[in-house]
Amino acid sequence: MGQFDSYLQRGFRPPTIPMRVLGVLVVVGFTARAITRPSFESILTAALFLLVFTPDLIAPRRYRAWLATLDRRHPLLSTVAFPLVLVGCASFVLLREFLDRTPSALIAAALALIAVVAAIIGRRRRMSLSGRVD
Repeated sequence: MGQFDSYLQRGFRPPTIPMRVLGVLVVVGFTARAITRPSFESILTAALFLLVFTPDLIAPRRYRAWLATLDRRHPLLSTVAFPLVLVGCASFVLLREFLDRTPSALIAAALALIAVVAAIIGRRRRMSLSGRVD
């Protein structure tokens, strides 16, 4: 069992029923907004909330176990793809409230690349501390 697996088992408590209801309402609200007022930003926001909230709302214990398995089997996906997509999309959506599309996209891309580099450095540090080679 890896360090990430033991962290998930120790520090994870499934969301409570009120938090699950709130998560469903948030997902439904942003999805309805994307359907009624379709724009790139609203569709991206709805997709981001679907990606972040839905698996944890449906099966929180299985989702955490799946994430730990994914981290073990496909380290590139969990170290590069997830931070790139999550940080890139979230920062673009937040920056879009204040800036135009082009500067928002450029800043979001830079933040996403910083997140990927930080994830890679953190993974290498964790692997060197545990004695495993990745």
